[in-house]
Amino acid sequence: MWTAWLRGLDTLEGTIALAEPVDPDVLADAEDRLGLILPDALRTLLLESDGVVGIGRGEPVWPAERIAEENVLLRTAGSTPALPDGADDDLLFFGDAGDGRLLAYELEGDEVTEPDVYLWQPDLREAVWIASDLQSLLDDWYRGDLPDEDRSLG
Repeated sequence: MWTAWLRGLDTLEGTIALAEPVDPDVLADAEDRLGLILPDALRTLLLESDGVVGIGRGEPVWPAERIAEENVLLRTAGSTPALPDGADDDLLFFGDAGDGRLLAYELEGDEVTEPDVYLWQPDLREAVWIASDLQSLLDDWYRGDLPDEDRSLG
């Protein structure tokens, strides 16, 4: 699903950089550590590219191991190098905008039930809806259409 679309962006200079696919055992371990199955869109993307780096614009999708590490630390220590104090533990963080803002899915209990993507804005200490799914987020990312820094959409 993702390969052709991502490879098209990967060929455009200055947009994104892709990684090798995640090892399925590493993905399974990450999900075990998180205590949940990642949303289908994120899982399939990671199986095709273990993370996506936006050239000069953060890392819209972290590698599977980092997704697990950051979220587990948030839930046990209260903050991590990437996730600041006050980050909502009802969110599953999976990437960053390169300016302190973080990308996440909303958790209901121990699962992600909707494909909606949120942007955590640390200065506002709130998450705002920014995309109906991961594909829409990455489309917006490529076009440079993420909201301005620390601006509430509400």
